[in-house]
Amino acid sequence: APYVAIHTDSELHKQWPPTKWTALIQALHVDGFSVVAVGRPHVGSLPAPVVRGPWQRHAAVVAEAWAFVGIDSCFAHVADVQQVPGVVLFGPTDPIEWGCAGPAMRVMVAPDCNLRRLAPRLVLAELREASSTAYSNTESL
Repeated sequence: APYVAIHTDSELHKQWPPTKWTALIQALHVDGFSVVAVGRPHVGSLPAPVVRGPWQRHAAVVAEAWAFVGIDSCFAHVADVQQVPGVVLFGPTDPIEWGCAGPAMRVMVAPDCNLRRLAPRLVLAELREASSTAYSNTESL
Protein backbone atom coordinates (compact mmCIF):
# COMPACT_ATOMS: atom_id res chain seq x y z
CA ALA A 1 0.00 0.00 0.00
CA PRO A 2 1.26 3.51 -0.67
CA TYR A 3 2.68 5.30 2.35
CA VAL A 4 3.89 8.76 3.20
CA ALA A 5 7.20 9.05 5.00
CA ILE A 6 7.47 11.87 7.51
CA HIS A 7 10.42 13.30 9.39
CA THR A 8 9.48 15.35 12.42
CA ASP A 9 12.52 15.66 14.66
CA SER A 10 15.46 17.99 14.45
CA GLU A 11 16.81 20.93 16.35
CA LEU A 12 14.09 22.54 18.46
CA HIS A 13 13.83 25.68 16.30
CA LYS A 14 13.13 23.54 13.21
CA GLN A 15 10.33 21.39 14.67
CA TRP A 16 6.64 21.56 13.76
CA PRO A 17 4.45 20.94 16.85
CA PRO A 18 3.27 17.32 17.40
CA THR A 19 -0.38 18.43 17.31
CA LYS A 20 0.14 19.69 13.75
CA TRP A 21 1.82 16.43 12.71
CA THR A 22 -1.08 14.49 14.24
CA ALA A 23 -3.62 16.53 12.26
CA LEU A 24 -1.68 15.93 9.03
CA ILE A 25 -1.35 12.20 9.70
CA GLN A 26 -5.08 11.91 10.39
CA ALA A 27 -5.89 13.71 7.13
CA LEU A 28 -3.56 11.39 5.22
CA HIS A 29 -5.30 8.39 6.78
CA VAL A 30 -8.64 9.79 5.59
CA ASP A 31 -7.11 10.01 2.10
CA GLY A 32 -6.23 6.30 2.35
CA PHE A 33 -2.52 6.50 3.09
CA SER A 34 -0.39 4.89 5.74
CA VAL A 35 2.21 7.07 7.38
CA VAL A 36 5.65 5.98 8.57
CA ALA A 37 7.97 8.21 10.61
CA VAL A 38 11.72 8.21 10.12
CA GLY A 39 14.32 9.73 12.40
CA ARG A 40 13.88 9.79 16.16
CA PRO A 41 10.54 11.28 17.13
CA HIS A 42 9.63 11.02 20.79
CA VAL A 43 8.04 7.64 21.52
CA GLY A 44 4.26 7.90 21.49
CA SER A 45 4.25 11.45 20.14
CA LEU A 46 2.74 10.50 16.76
CA PRO A 47 -0.09 8.24 15.58
CA ALA A 48 2.29 6.50 13.16
CA PRO A 49 4.85 3.71 13.38
CA VAL A 50 8.48 4.77 13.62
CA VAL A 51 11.25 3.09 11.62
CA ARG A 52 13.97 1.65 13.84
CA GLY A 53 17.48 0.68 12.91
CA PRO A 54 20.41 2.28 11.12
CA TRP A 55 20.27 5.50 9.14
CA GLN A 56 20.38 3.55 5.88
CA ARG A 57 17.08 1.82 6.72
CA HIS A 58 15.42 5.20 7.29
CA ALA A 59 16.81 6.49 4.00
CA ALA A 60 15.50 3.40 2.17
CA VAL A 61 12.01 3.93 3.64
CA VAL A 62 12.06 7.53 2.40
CA ALA A 63 13.31 6.48 -1.05
CA GLU A 64 10.47 3.94 -1.44
CA ALA A 65 7.72 6.24 -0.13
CA TRP A 66 4.82 7.44 -2.22
CA ALA A 67 5.46 10.92 -0.81
CA PHE A 68 7.44 12.72 1.88
CA VAL A 69 6.72 15.50 4.36
CA GLY A 70 9.37 16.71 6.72
CA ILE A 71 11.30 19.47 8.30
CA ASP A 72 14.50 20.86 6.84
CA SER A 73 16.73 17.80 7.29
CA CYS A 74 18.86 15.14 5.64
CA PHE A 75 15.78 13.01 4.92
CA ALA A 76 14.25 15.81 2.86
CA HIS A 77 17.37 15.71 0.71
CA VAL A 78 17.13 11.91 0.41
CA ALA A 79 13.55 12.29 -0.86
CA ASP A 80 14.64 15.06 -3.21
CA VAL A 81 17.48 13.02 -4.73
CA GLN A 82 15.18 10.02 -5.16
CA GLN A 83 12.52 12.27 -6.78
CA VAL A 84 9.93 11.37 -4.16
CA PRO A 85 7.24 14.06 -4.32
CA GLY A 86 6.79 15.98 -1.16
CA VAL A 87 6.97 19.04 1.01
CA VAL A 88 9.78 20.38 3.18
CA LEU A 89 8.79 22.68 6.02
CA PHE A 90 11.00 25.66 6.75
CA GLY A 91 10.83 27.97 9.73
CA PRO A 92 13.84 30.04 10.67
CA THR A 93 16.37 28.39 8.34
CA ASP A 94 17.02 29.73 4.86
CA PRO A 95 15.33 27.63 2.14
CA ILE A 96 17.54 29.20 -0.52
CA GLU A 97 20.64 27.92 1.23
CA TRP A 98 19.26 24.62 2.60
CA GLY A 99 16.24 23.86 0.39
CA CYS A 100 15.77 21.04 -2.06
CA ALA A 101 16.56 21.49 -5.73
CA GLY A 102 14.60 18.73 -7.45
CA PRO A 103 11.32 19.24 -9.29
CA ALA A 104 9.33 16.80 -7.12
CA MET A 105 9.95 18.53 -3.79
CA ARG A 106 8.11 21.66 -2.66
CA VAL A 107 9.43 24.10 -0.08
CA MET A 108 6.98 25.67 2.37
CA VAL A 109 8.14 28.60 4.46
CA ALA A 110 6.08 29.14 7.59
CA PRO A 111 4.39 32.51 8.13
CA ASP A 112 6.88 34.85 9.80
CA CYS A 113 9.33 31.90 9.69
CA ASN A 114 7.48 30.43 12.69
CA LEU A 115 6.50 26.77 12.19
CA ARG A 116 3.85 27.04 14.91
CA ARG A 117 1.92 29.30 12.52
CA LEU A 118 1.90 26.81 9.62
CA ALA A 119 -1.49 25.09 9.28
CA PRO A 120 -1.66 21.34 8.53
CA ARG A 121 -4.39 21.91 5.93
CA LEU A 122 -1.97 24.08 3.94
CA VAL A 123 0.73 21.42 4.12
CA LEU A 124 -1.76 18.77 2.96
CA ALA A 125 -2.88 20.96 0.07
CA GLU A 126 0.75 21.53 -0.97
CA LEU A 127 1.46 17.80 -0.73
CA ARG A 128 -1.57 17.02 -2.90
CA GLU A 129 -0.35 19.54 -5.46
CA ALA A 130 3.24 18.25 -5.38
CA SER A 131 2.09 14.69 -5.89
CA SER A 132 -0.98 15.22 -8.05
CA THR A 133 -0.01 12.42 -10.43
CA ALA A 134 0.48 9.98 -7.59
CA TYR A 135 -2.79 11.07 -5.94
CA SER A 136 -4.74 10.45 -9.14
CA ASN A 137 -3.25 6.95 -9.29
CA THR A 138 -4.67 6.03 -5.86
CA GLU A 139 -8.35 6.42 -6.65
CA SER A 140 -8.78 2.66 -6.44
CA LEU A 141 -7.58 2.50 -2.82
